[in-house]
Parts: sequence; structure tokens; C-alpha cells
Amino acid sequence: MPTRRSILAAAPLLTVPQLLRAAPRPPLTGRIALDGNRLFTSARINGEQLLFIVDTGTTQNKIRPEVAARLKLAAVGSSSGGGLGAKSTFMSNHVARDVIVGGIVRQPLMTFESYDFGNGLRADAAGLLAAGVFTSYATTLDFVKGEWSLYLDGLPDLAGYKALPSKMMRMPGDQSERLFVEATFDGVPLRLGLDTGAPRNLLLFSQTSSKLKLFDGGRPFTEAQTAGFGGKSKYMSRVMRAGALQVGPYRFEELAYTAMDPREQRRDFGSDGLIGLNLIGLFDWGIDPRKDRLLVRRNTLPYVEHEVPGRN
Repeated sequence: MPTRRSILAAAPLLTVPQLLRAAPRPPLTGRIALDGNRLFTSARINGEQLLFIVDTGTTQNKIRPEVAARLKLAAVGSSSGGGLGAKSTFMSNHVARDVIVGGIVRQPLMTFESYDFGNGLRADAAGLLAAGVFTSYATTLDFVKGEWSLYLDGLPDLAGYKALPSKMMRMPGDQSERLFVEATFDGVPLRLGLDTGAPRNLLLFSQTSSKLKLFDGGRPFTEAQTAGFGGKSKYMSRVMRAGALQVGPYRFEELAYTAMDPREQRRDFGSDGLIGLNLIGLFDWGIDPRKDRLLVRRNTLPYVEHEVPGRN
């Protein structure tokens, strides 16, 4: 399976056709890598080949301030944003021109928010690429081969794939669409976002913990700190174990998950929680924005338990 280093080594060798190419148009295939429970691809900016983490939980690209300064990216104002943490953060906005993403997509203009990740981002990553990387064109993702393919005329028939009850949505303030699936959690219907920036199984937001009475006692748990944009959550979350998570035809029994404290400040993320990369990486994906379809096929990667509930 490809690693983040292999992405940088191979990317300059890839062809970079424009996205307005005459028929026939076979898929354009670039490189991705699951490495250290993060999803990586490359971006070439001002002639420099850089590693980026793909985070489908956000719709704004982000870059380290020192990288933006080194690349001499033009500043174009500022913005504020928040996430799972309690604080809003003010960020400078920067513009990069003629960016090549994954070795296959040439963007004449990309905007980045300059964000100080502190210790919250791997040292070799220049920043985050947002959900639009995967939701702008018909796309397949193969994590075993490390291939990200674009189909300019829509998805072909994908043998062995199954459709999920899903929706691509753009919330107020979003710059691109995000991916959501309809699921049941211990029999209760939920809408869950697909977040490759969340490394584990499943995170349930505070309002969902309240609705499902997950903090009312009787469930074994281990306390955990939840963090994201805006810093750490004010209250400790709990790692517990579900009876079952059902997403379309796929069922996960006795799944470890994280539930945020019901007292936590509520933010409108358009969903009840997030499915993280630990589960997303178990499947090949077909994303079809034109028909608002999401197709999956179980791949050969094994499930690894990262969250183990204890008893407090």
C-alpha cells in the first residue's frame, strides 16, 4: 500500500492533463495514501511539491502560516471559523495560482486559510485539502492501490459496489459540498458526515448524546479529550461501545465510538455525528456528484480497533 513518501516521489512523474479534454476521456488517476491513520495526497504550489492531508470534514482548504509565507502566497483578507473546539479562530486568506492536486487536477486558482495547527498536524503536512477535492467530479477512491481517479463523463458501472443512502450537501458558509450518509445507531436513525480528517470510528455530537441519553449511566466508558478546529472541547467526551451501527447493507457490531458531553456547546454541522477514517478506509468509494450517489465496496484492509472503552 502506498505511503505518504511515495506520493511525493511519484507525483512529478504523473501526467497533468487539463480537465477540459476532448473525448474519449479515460479516467485521470492520481495518488493517495492511507498512512498513520491519515489520508494524504500531493499539491504542487509555486513549483514546490507538498504533502497535504485530505479532510472531507471541512470545506475550506488550510495551510500552515509559515508555508504560505515561504511560498509567497498573496493575502486576500481574513475569515473566522470554528469546529469541535469552543473557540472561533481568525485566519488570513491566501490565494495560490496554477495548483496541481494529486498529479491530475490543475486548478488556476485555489484559496487557503492560514491556520496555526500547533501540534495538531503532522510535521510533514503543509495543510489540509477540503471536501471539494473529492466532491467536485465523479471520483473513485481505492485505498489499497492508493489510487484516486476522476471520471469526467460521470461514473461508469462499478462492479461489486453497493449504493448507500446518502446526500451531498453544502451548508451555509461552506465552499464545497460534503458527504453525508443515513445510518442507524442501535436502531435510532442518524445522519452522519463522512470525515477523512477524523482518524477513528465514529464521533457523536453533544445533541446526539443528549437525544440518545448516552451519559445517563449504566454504560462502561473511558474518558477522552475531543479536539478539532477551535481547540479542545470544554468537557471530556466518553468512549463507549455500540450494539450496532448500520449504514446501508453494512453492519458494524460492538463498535467503539466517542460521544461528546451533552453540555458541550452545540454547533450546526448538518449531521448527528461523524464517521471517521478508520471505517471509511475499509471501503473502495465511488462518488457521483451529478446523480448525488455514493457507492461502496468492501476492500481487503483489516479493521483495527483504536478505541477501547474501559469502565469508570
